[in-house]
Amino acid sequence: MTMEEPWGNSQIVRIIERLLKRTKAGSVEWNVIVPRSAGRRGRDGFGYSTSSASVIIGSVDGDGRPPFYFEIMDDEGVSIERFYMPPDRRSARAREEIDAAILSDEDNAVKRLYVSMELLYNLARRNALKSDQVLDQLERDLEDG
Repeated sequence: MTMEEPWGNSQIVRIIERLLKRTKAGSVEWNVIVPRSAGRRGRDGFGYSTSSASVIIGSVDGDGRPPFYFEIMDDEGVSIERFYMPPDRRSARAREEIDAAILSDEDNAVKRLYVSMELLYNLARRNALKSDQVLDQLERDLEDG
């Protein structure tokens, strides 16, 4: 199976943006799908399912940084769309010089998709690992009392 270029499919872009919006609102519950093996670097993944489909977003290298992958499966678990977003290899200076132009250009969805994928990955990870609850509890455990 080849990895598709998602910015060519506006429906996939809309799905990612809706997942991001619903995850930010707290109405999507993510689960750990591909656990990282102890002492071994590999893919990680966080999944969300509906009655008709499932999605997984993860870091290809398992390090929480790009490249990220995104996969959509049907209700039988068959992969119907799969792609990854490679790391942005431009220098920091080059990114700064053109980011404003890219973000203001409605026809260029690539940069917005990079940003959305990274945000969705980070939010899905925090949600699946229940990071906020763990940090809240740790803070309570460490309160002076």
